[in-house]
Amino acid sequence: MQGRENAHVAENTRPGVTIGIDVGGTFIDIVVIDGASGRVQADKVLSTPADLSIGILDGLRKVLGERLAPAVAAARIVHATTT
Repeated sequence: MQGRENAHVAENTRPGVTIGIDVGGTFIDIVVIDGASGRVQADKVLSTPADLSIGILDGLRKVLGERLAPAVAAARIVHATTT
């Protein structure tokens, strides 16, 4: 049975960009995984408690630079928080 579960997961996994965002009280961690190449990029920025979207965008810009818009448009985004 376990083999069938793994096969099901593999069928539903597509190469592409996955962006992980972990918002904490002090830092926001950003991880970008390119499923096609296997490249992993990660960085962290200071959290912006008054408006967390500012810190998230700062982190995405830091990791992705000019690739931000096309990467986000095509990405699966996973978000977590510890605040």
